[in-house]
Amino acid sequence: MILKHEARGFAEDKNRYPQFSFKKKVKRLGEKAFRVMPDKLFLSARYFLAFHRRMDWKDPQTLNEKLQWLKLHDRKDIYSSLVDKYEVRRHITDEIG
Repeated sequence: MILKHEARGFAEDKNRYPQFSFKKKVKRLGEKAFRVMPDKLFLSARYFLAFHRRMDWKDPQTLNEKLQWLKLHDRKDIYSSLVDKYEVRRHITDEIG
């Protein structure tokens, strides 16, 4: 049985050093590791974390697998310009008139 003063002391210790959270350190380390990963490994890891199964790169079946495959294999220069709404407007006026 935990006494009130013991529980209060535990809560005070927990709040005393919030910047040294183990979860935050692991999360930051994971984010840094993801930055230097190759694209295929990064997409495989994110897919596994989301769906708890391995990505099938050779024969994608589900919509999510196909979207991941497209991210890796369908790289066109126009996609980067179509993200910006002002660039899209300019592109439409150039194409349509």
